[in-house]
Amino acid sequence: MDRDLGIPFLDRNNKLKGVAAVDIEFSKIQDIFLNLKFGQSGYAFLIDSNGTILGMGEGGGAYEPMIDSMFALANTGASNDWLELVNKMTDGETGFVEALDRKGDPMYVSYAPVGLNTGWSLALCTLAKKSFNKHANCRRP
Repeated sequence: MDRDLGIPFLDRNNKLKGVAAVDIEFSKIQDIFLNLKFGQSGYAFLIDSNGTILGMGEGGGAYEPMIDSMFALANTGASNDWLELVNKMTDGETGFVEALDRKGDPMYVSYAPVGLNTGWSLALCTLAKKSFNKHANCRRP
């Protein structure tokens, strides 16, 4: 699926001087997310300011980019933390939450806006039990 985006160029008197346009092929964005690896079991997802999924890694489930909404998914999830997370992401906030994945396993989610006035927000997700396995072996006896 493609999306055309345009931004008007106005002069000092607010008169239209032109339009800059870009054609974004969102299927390419999804390909990037499917191939993105974050640790052993982690994944990333990208949403727009309405909560629509723009890209979702394999670990996040089989969702349809540009169609499925993270708000709808958050309302059916294993944890209320997801609805709070999606609200913060669509509000342009940066942060970290502990939540439950689709199977009810604890996970960590770090998120931040992409910038460039896109309204997009990126999240990195990893299972809690996988996050510190290597670090646990580094402790002194």
